[in-house]
Amino acid sequence: MVLHTRREPRIAQRNSKRATTPNHASERIAHPGGFANVQGDRSPNTDMIRKGHGPRRKRMTRDTRIQSAKQWLQTYTGNNIIRGYCRWYGVDSLAAAIELRQLGVPIPAAKEAELRRKAIRKSTVPKVKKVEDNSDSDDTFAFIAGYTPAGFPYGITWEESEEIAKKDKANKVSEATSPKGAAPQN
Repeated sequence: MVLHTRREPRIAQRNSKRATTPNHASERIAHPGGFANVQGDRSPNTDMIRKGHGPRRKRMTRDTRIQSAKQWLQTYTGNNIIRGYCRWYGVDSLAAAIELRQLGVPIPAAKEAELRRKAIRKSTVPKVKKVEDNSDSDDTFAFIAGYTPAGFPYGITWEESEEIAKKDKANKVSEATSPKGAAPQN
């Protein structure tokens, strides 16, 4: 008798083929860590589907990647070999050009120089840092600046916020109507 779960019908069949005794070949028991064989020949966690770390080819070091790329080059049929290498092995375009040149693929010097310029430009361009929005508000405060050690909020109340907005609006109007060179009034 083969017990199938909704999630793992193939694993149940595979493990039933591995069993050695005909009496309990396909019997499986529920286990907190997953399903296990009655004989206990495998740990419960190995019966469950493992989450991988991505394809092995994308985790290779340069030396193993170059060894593997020798066979990959024979089977590659695309037009842009650098882009294909980048996608297959998960490397940037400059690394792909360098490794392909090591494998004997003719890469124009101008193309490699362009890729170097792009890599330098990409590394020197400052990344825009996202401003963390810590501004909270509630019924009392329009802007909560922080909290006391006891956990009470402090900051700008809604009334203070409205007064500040009115003053800013009045200053903008007075600056627009005042003659040039005159000092703004406070």
